[in-house]
Amino acid sequence: MKEKAILIEQDRIVPILHGKETRFQKIMRPQPLFISRDIPGVTAGLGDWDLPKVSPYGKKGDRLWVRETWSLDATKWMYPFPNVWYRADFDSFEDPALDIYPIHNKNCTGRHADCWACWTEENGRFRWKASVIMPREHARLFLEIIDVQSKRVQDTDRSRWTDHEWKANPWIWDVEFERIR
Repeated sequence: MKEKAILIEQDRIVPILHGKETRFQKIMRPQPLFISRDIPGVTAGLGDWDLPKVSPYGKKGDRLWVRETWSLDATKWMYPFPNVWYRADFDSFEDPALDIYPIHNKNCTGRHADCWACWTEENGRFRWKASVIMPREHARLFLEIIDVQSKRVQDTDRSRWTDHEWKANPWIWDVEFERIR
């Protein structure tokens, strides 16, 4: 069993947390080539796709840990906040990183430990960290691969793809998983 990090789109994280999503699909890079088996003047259009034998995401039984946008900014000074904050837990209108002019709690008399405005005045604005630099110790999503297949985009659900991707019909990795933690 191998374990590796993976990036998943921000809008897919909450459905995975709630058990509503059990697969992800990623476009193969580079795309496989069509190997022609034509014999000039005898056959035409025969051949096979040179599909990769191994998925870059792993095989059945391998584990993935999900890197996501995160922050430790508020955790060192404020209680009872969680150890790690995750961007997927916030709607766009309640994002603490967008809180340019924080409002003091109604009970705040200045320099109050549980007041977000006091905290930002003292420690600077809240900032998210990029998912690509998230260490494993801060990950909250761990997935075990159940199945990996190579497919064409048009063999899947159209709602996951842009019009351009649908028309181009590239090869993809279709990875089914179960959440283990």
